[in-house]
Amino acid sequence: GNNKLTGLQVAIARHANAALINLKQETPEQEAIPRRFFLRLVQLGEGRADTRRQQPVNALRAGNDPYLFEKTLSHLVNCRLLTLSGGENSTRKVDIAHEAL
Repeated sequence: GNNKLTGLQVAIARHANAALINLKQETPEQEAIPRRFFLRLVQLGEGRADTRRQQPVNALRAGNDPYLFEKTLSHLVNCRLLTLSGGENSTRKVDIAHEAL
């Protein structure tokens, strides 16, 4: 198989790594939150390709420190790794910005 990454995939990976390193430098507790985000935002393919899936913000918030959650979510949205859709807080949904992530 051809496992070579495209230039876009490499650029996205570098950008994502830099954004995550910035979080790690802020607080160690904040490092685990993005991992949980991405695990819940990916539908494992079980024999097919994995795909991204939207999740309500409230579903991702569960079990996280509210302050660190909002700070981390804002950082990842500002870095364009995640997107938010919907209006009110109770109906907002989070999605991975690009399949390459």
